[in-house]
Amino acid sequence: DGRALTVDVGGEKRWIAAEDKAHYLPAVDVFVIRRYVETHGPFLMKDLARRYGLSLEAAQALAAGCGVEIAAAGDRCCARDVLRRIQRASLAVLRREVEPRPIEAYTRFALSWQRVTAAPASTLDVLEQLEGLPLPSAAWRQILGARLKDLKEIEELVRSGNIVAAGLRPGWFTLSARGRGGLFAADEPGAVSRCASRLLEHLTEEGPATLADLRRDTDLTLAALNAALAELFWSGRISCDGLREIERLGRPPKGRPEAPALRPVLIDPLERPPRAEAIARFRQAFRRLPGWEGRWFPLRLRRVPEDLRGQEIARVALGRYGVLARECYEHEDSPVSWSDLFPHLERAEWRGELRRGHFLDALSGMQFALPEAVDRLRSAPEAGYVLLNSCDPASPYGARLCGAWLQSVPIRRRPANEVLLDNGTCVLYAENHGARCWVRAGDRAALSAYVDLHTGSGLTIEQINGCPAAGSEFAALLAERGFRRQAGGALRQPFLHRFSLG
Repeated sequence: DGRALTVDVGGEKRWIAAEDKAHYLPAVDVFVIRRYVETHGPFLMKDLARRYGLSLEAAQALAAGCGVEIAAAGDRCCARDVLRRIQRASLAVLRREVEPRPIEAYTRFALSWQRVTAAPASTLDVLEQLEGLPLPSAAWRQILGARLKDLKEIEELVRSGNIVAAGLRPGWFTLSARGRGGLFAADEPGAVSRCASRLLEHLTEEGPATLADLRRDTDLTLAALNAALAELFWSGRISCDGLREIERLGRPPKGRPEAPALRPVLIDPLERPPRAEAIARFRQAFRRLPGWEGRWFPLRLRRVPEDLRGQEIARVALGRYGVLARECYEHEDSPVSWSDLFPHLERAEWRGELRRGHFLDALSGMQFALPEAVDRLRSAPEAGYVLLNSCDPASPYGARLCGAWLQSVPIRRRPANEVLLDNGTCVLYAENHGARCWVRAGDRAALSAYVDLHTGSGLTIEQINGCPAAGSEFAALLAERGFRRQAGGALRQPFLHRFSLG
């Protein structure tokens, strides 16, 4: 009826609409090429040229002038709108494949992913995974000791300067590779006290100095030196190449007047303070002083543009957790918020570098995972009893997520608290170094495992499930394990002394 006709295109007979004849004869034009590009997925330019009987140069020129934005990857080309539709369809298929897993399965995965129950890893691998993680000065050895048998290599790396410790806030610091501290540093610190300013100026001018050097070269009293070092370190202005020095470092005093800055000059012997009072003040300041081993030096942090900073922190967080959810990330109190991190995670999903979906039942919102982590999450290995500090990133349990038997007592992520896991399930929660414990009703095995993991530490349990330990259902068990009754119903395990006969 004249509405269609056949034409010879590239040596083949093809049916076309009659009104499109002008676009095919005497040769195909931009209209034909644009329609092909908009309706086909990735294609080779040589295939396009062969289909329409064109030279490769002519096909490239027509494709460039068809008015459609074309993306190229190697020899393959595709219209960007078509590519976006393919990506959306592919991501939708991948998201539908996600099967949410219970939190116990995720905990087993996290213990393996973070090398707590997996085969021993190298010190550098562990530090790379925990880079930028806020570590409590009172419990960093317990957190890293869950992954490494010997922490001496970490101390050597810090002493050599390859790993740098930087304070984040009072009592918390982070370890990062040299030159990367600016990624994890908090916002610009505020003003410091007069003594701290003088000490920082001295370190900047004179360079790294031991505590003995600072004592000799400055006229600050011991008390002022204590306060200045603590204030400068916890605010991220100075660091030390000895982790033991950081452990001994106190916290900056709050709400108290500054310590006397200058050493007293005795002009008149009659005006000097009584000898006993002066000695007592000196001894008190000396006890609070850190050790005499490490060198103190100013930190020169290179600030990173916010976009690059968010992208790198997203990469570090994914490497640490494998499966990243809002609750896990917010435990770290990172300087980059989750809402600022979200766009970088979305872009990484579009690039195919990670997957998005609801991987974990107990955690909220969209979650992101590395492709290899998704497979390992589905086949997480079994794990026995594992004791972790409550601040350990391998433990997802916190105020928003507790065991089913522990709903009335939120788990506080503090350095003095611990959780005992049994195959990924939280079976015991202890506060204040074990003084207050919560155990599943009748779970004698969990309490026995907790005591075994504290053998020789002189553990004192004051309360179990809210009542005095001596009056609890586990009192007989603890008595069998050598605990003795103390005042107030507490039960104490004696220290075990070991002697070697030579």
